[in-house]
Amino acid sequence: MKSLNKSFPAMRRERQALSQEACIEILKKEPRGVMALYDVNGYPYTVVLNHYYADGRLYFHGAKQGCKMEILKQNPKVCFCVMDQGTPKPNHWSLNFQSVVVFGEVKFITDPQETKDWIYRFGKRYYPVDQAFWDSIKNCENSLQMFYLEIHHMTGKLVNES
Repeated sequence: MKSLNKSFPAMRRERQALSQEACIEILKKEPRGVMALYDVNGYPYTVVLNHYYADGRLYFHGAKQGCKMEILKQNPKVCFCVMDQGTPKPNHWSLNFQSVVVFGEVKFITDPQETKDWIYRFGKRYYPVDQAFWDSIKNCENSLQMFYLEIHHMTGKLVNES
């Protein structure tokens, strides 16, 4: 798949490229990935995050305070990588897996009702949503920040180890 955006280079091994549809399926199926951020001191910073793909965006949650949020406020451009569990090659030691790399810009959700709606969606995906879940959310609701990644560029690849 050739890069549609001149800011991003085309994938070198085009025949291993995944379709946009396959990329989206991986983002919907796999529960977490690694977000790479770049702080003002010039150091990269990575963090493992649960995500939720919907409407062409990736949604995340985290504490309002902390290193990740401070970096995102200074530089909202990030890269997010997700990979599947892979499958062993028959009669071989290696593993085939698929990965997706997304570049984009983080936007913070500031509306309290929209934040609650996204907390509920995450709860349904990751946790048993019962009264205990909602009680725990109410205790941290004011310190929780929802945000999403506006996707600027996305590529996927079948990594075929040999």
